[in-house]
Amino acid sequence: MKNDMPGIPKVSFATVDVRDVALAHVLSIDHAKLEITNGKRYLIVEGSYWMPDMVKVLKEEFKKYGYKFPSFTVSNPIILQLAGLFDS
Repeated sequence: MKNDMPGIPKVSFATVDVRDVALAHVLSIDHAKLEITNGKRYLIVEGSYWMPDMVKVLKEEFKKYGYKFPSFTVSNPIILQLAGLFDS
């Protein structure tokens, strides 16, 4: 949201609402006495979204507050790797 990146990488991320993660923790604690979740790990994912789609949603919501977002998508992974060499 600070416009640090020159472009939007075409990558996909698994996402989940933090409230769902909190609920999963509470349910895990409740079920720990039954040894259903004891010592086990679970992935909690709501869906998978492309970064350009996420930026579009953020842009609609936060542009009115003065945040700037990249305007083009970088789909070539070689370009991303090269950019990574120059950007910490």
